[in-house]
Amino acid sequence: MEKQGFRVIIVGGSVAGLTLAQCLTRHNIEYVVLEARDDIAPQEGASISIMPNASLALDQLGILDDILDEVEPLRDVYNWDESGKLLCKTDVPVEAERNHAYAGAFLTRQTLLQILYKHMGAQKDKVLTGKKVTSIEHHSSGVLARCADGSSFQGDIVVGADGVRSQVREQMWKHMDTLGMEKEVQVEREKMTCEYDCVFGIASPVPGMPAPDIYRTYGEGWGILVMVGKNDKVYFFFFTRLDRKYKSHEIPRYKKEDIHEHIAPFLNRPVTDKIQLSQVYNNAEVLAWLPLEEALYKHWCMDRFVCIGDSAHKMTPNAGVGANSAIESAVSLSNTIAAITQNSTSTQLETKEITQHLKAWETSRRIRLEPTWKMAASIPRLETLEKPYHKIMKRFLPLLISLGEPSRTESTIGAEIVNCLPPPSRSYNGLIPYKCHDELSAIIKEKPFHRLLWSLPLLGITGLAFTTMGAVIPKIIPQLIPVMNQGWNTGTDLLNLNDPIIPIKSIDNILRVLVTFFLPSTMGTDLASRAQVFTFLTDANGLYGIWLLESYRKAHSSMGVILPITMGILSQLRGMGLISPIYSILQYSSVSLHDLAKSNNRETEPKTTYTTLISSLTIQALPCLAMFLLPSSQDRKTSNAIWQFFPILVPALQIPVSILLNKFIKPQPKSAAPEIRSKNRARSIKAIRVAYGSFAAIAAVGFTYARFTAPTGSWGVSTFWPGWNATGSGEVSLYKGIAQFLQWDQILTMGTAFGWLALRFRELKKSGVDIRGWKGLLGLVGGTFAFGPGATFALAWGWKEELIHGLDVEVKREGK
Repeated sequence: MEKQGFRVIIVGGSVAGLTLAQCLTRHNIEYVVLEARDDIAPQEGASISIMPNASLALDQLGILDDILDEVEPLRDVYNWDESGKLLCKTDVPVEAERNHAYAGAFLTRQTLLQILYKHMGAQKDKVLTGKKVTSIEHHSSGVLARCADGSSFQGDIVVGADGVRSQVREQMWKHMDTLGMEKEVQVEREKMTCEYDCVFGIASPVPGMPAPDIYRTYGEGWGILVMVGKNDKVYFFFFTRLDRKYKSHEIPRYKKEDIHEHIAPFLNRPVTDKIQLSQVYNNAEVLAWLPLEEALYKHWCMDRFVCIGDSAHKMTPNAGVGANSAIESAVSLSNTIAAITQNSTSTQLETKEITQHLKAWETSRRIRLEPTWKMAASIPRLETLEKPYHKIMKRFLPLLISLGEPSRTESTIGAEIVNCLPPPSRSYNGLIPYKCHDELSAIIKEKPFHRLLWSLPLLGITGLAFTTMGAVIPKIIPQLIPVMNQGWNTGTDLLNLNDPIIPIKSIDNILRVLVTFFLPSTMGTDLASRAQVFTFLTDANGLYGIWLLESYRKAHSSMGVILPITMGILSQLRGMGLISPIYSILQYSSVSLHDLAKSNNRETEPKTTYTTLISSLTIQALPCLAMFLLPSSQDRKTSNAIWQFFPILVPALQIPVSILLNKFIKPQPKSAAPEIRSKNRARSIKAIRVAYGSFAAIAAVGFTYARFTAPTGSWGVSTFWPGWNATGSGEVSLYKGIAQFLQWDQILTMGTAFGWLALRFRELKKSGVDIRGWKGLLGLVGGTFAFGPGATFALAWGWKEELIHGLDVEVKREGK
């Protein structure tokens, strides 16, 4: 038959094939779908999960509502070990719906195909069944697909949406052979492997397994996945690991009559703590047993051939991402085909021009898909405990699930859409915007490696700390030990420094050294140093509080607080001037402005912000004041000892304080409603304002108090600047050495803090925020002289938070 205009031949009436057809209809591009089977939607026992990234495009196409009528949104996920013990329960599907507006759901493949076909409407005549493609001829002007019934179809390109054993992929390889690519074809033929098989089926309701929950069981060499859908319909998968890795030409095939013999030894395995696999299996209405092939091909297209779905990227079903990825590939390919037709000035497109577009699509799509494919490959290996370390990972599932949240979010918000259609209105109901909303388009996303390079100059401060602070320590430790043995002369009595402070000897030995180190300033023996150290410790109060607040943002997992706690402990042992650059590099390189600007990612719960402030005041600020101001030398020493533990005690105290505040502060409602999101943002920034204002006030009061209580004529640059000769090779007294160490400690700590802020402001400026560098610099200098570096830093950090908040508000307005 003769073709007219640009035409796409889609081989395979699969989920990918029919989705591509729907998209091409919206792009007004001619196509034909050739399905080998006589029924477009046969019942094969297969089931499919639909996740938010696929729902976005299906919603655009007007198909999603019919799908939602057939499903019940997934809710909780239960993870069990092989003895039936609950490993953890999560609400990942519920959280995904809150964040991304669409619920995860499960339905039969047959039902999804019926819905896709129904929505073909007047275009149904372009979907032809009983058309088994046997060969494809590639010509300079187009392709010709020949079918087993003798019919043939001409087109400009041919798309293989025909599954694992793709005829289009086979014909593409033959074409590659004619191009002298035999070796690459041979490598491609070896790509597909199989290490697992699966008995999957659909069962009638099982008592004790209500919809819409998910159940996973982890066993050595086997695994179970059960999802309960609408009307308590049960979709189940039983996986086993094969004896070895099979290559494409030797992958085993299974017979339905052998299923019972295969699964019988495992029927007593737990699905839950009360239900065994046998109870699900005995209710099975449809059963199938298949090998689980895996392949990620290098070549998805060549000249006028292109493959999508399982013919290009075959995944195991454990993660439920195969069909969703196929839908995305179909959507993105339709956009590329539209670009080919729109950008061409010729009615007869050259093969070279088509190839350039398709190869660009392949490269772009593969970048997004490859991490998903690798993730999918890792799930069956974990569920069947393939390696010894998988058994350890099983015990830390809650942590692994939490740590995986940022990558799941990043993957979902990058979902493909049909670019000739607007994003569906429903997609704006999630807490986190999709990239297609263009709300983050102005915010540059740098690669972590590039961010690491930008932060590396901070390592120079660490190097300076080794040559300054590090040079002083060897000079004063030999003088410190005798003082600890003899006691500290306060002028009125002798303070015993040998008595244990805490009963744990190893920690007590370190603690007594740290307490003794601060005695010249806390006891007033060195009045000039007292003024400098007082300002430094009040500065550090706000700095550590900000470290904690940065870790409590919703962009982080619950384990994010480990970084500031660890760095805080090391700062107490080695000096904050040495450790803070390391913290700043790690924090900056791991969290970008792009990450923070994603809706609620930048927020902290108001209650968390307030507990941080209260705990910081109680554990860090009050003991700091007490160790300088209490009349009793012994009380000052005790306060000093308590203060040394603030990196651990501040976050620890937040737990009981949080419980107490539950009576006064309600948690932010997790709703996607715009008015609720607006209120949550307002409450969050209000709490942040209280926090940075309080930290700045404490530091400013400390700076002002130190200025007016310093010895006459001693306040000035020399209070804070030790001079370069402080790192020389000469001897130094105990008082002078400690003073020099703490001066360098403050200079390097606050220098790092301002350097870290500079990197953050650089991101904002690069993203279009109007920041006048010279005005900011003058403000920092003036603020430091007037109120001290700690107060200036806290206010500058607050300014950064206001800018991010303002950026978010402006983005929302533009979106509207």
